[in-house]
Amino acid sequence: ASVAGLILWTIFADGQLARWLMGKVAQEGDAAEESSESQFEIQEQERRWRSKLGCFRVESIEGKGFGVLACSEFQAGDLVAEETPAVQAMTGATVKVLERQLEELSVDVRAAVWELSDCTGTGAKTLEGILHTNCFERGVGSTDRVLCPQLARFNHSCSPNCQHVWDESANMMRVLAATDIDAGEEMTIDYIDV
Repeated sequence: ASVAGLILWTIFADGQLARWLMGKVAQEGDAAEESSESQFEIQEQERRWRSKLGCFRVESIEGKGFGVLACSEFQAGDLVAEETPAVQAMTGATVKVLERQLEELSVDVRAAVWELSDCTGTGAKTLEGILHTNCFERGVGSTDRVLCPQLARFNHSCSPNCQHVWDESANMMRVLAATDIDAGEEMTIDYIDV
């Protein structure tokens, strides 16, 4: 992973992107000229950072089921995707609570959830199995889990080219490019710490 990608991920992981950008800009100019220039630079940095958002497609990948392919080139640190959880499996949540969350979703989002894999090997697909197979940690070390159906399509790699990160302040999971990525290349994340 590039240093720029890791720095951006580290800053973003703490939900501090805007504050970091403002601090960086504030260090570089006069206080009198800073406000409009700083605001412009922050907006320009965020525009560039978000410029590739959603530039990927989900396709069947031989031997892997579905996966995510880049539709354009990405630089380390670019924002690839972001999604608010469809289901939040908080510690101690009952199956009834999770089913109620699912019922409250739109028909399209419910269908996307039921299209996800259930790798528990229990036979029939269940909501519990889908959640067990596809949920992300809600932040580093959290026992709470979140289901983001679109982001669940990113396959695992021990050498991923993307990094997922929970943004508590936005209640959102984001995926950032951890390395430079070519158009057509599969985009992967790590499911476990190795």
